[in-house]
Amino acid sequence: MSIGLEQYLETAKRYYKDTGHLAVLWGDDFRYVNAYSNYYSLDNMIECMNKYHGDKYFFKYSTPSIYLDAIKKKNIKWPTMYNDMFPYSDRADAYWTGYFTSRPNDKQ
Repeated sequence: MSIGLEQYLETAKRYYKDTGHLAVLWGDDFRYVNAYSNYYSLDNMIECMNKYHGDKYFFKYSTPSIYLDAIKKKNIKWPTMYNDMFPYSDRADAYWTGYFTSRPNDKQ
């Protein structure tokens, strides 16, 4: 089931603090076999999104450090977690909670 861009971004924004920035990840661990094709597609997508949705969003290449530096400038108080849960979902109702555990010896 495919959802539209607006619906995807508005849903994703609910899971982020309101910083004015939203990380949109591209691909996964099996999607980088052909770098030329991948970046060609991404370049076209960024150009198209900025052309047709630039009034509301600005798409660009970034890195985790650039993203974190931008939201750090907002001086927002962030919560601290002390447990080892790192939930991850790659589709609706498919969670990998515990996959990135900090206690690998317990997994054996």
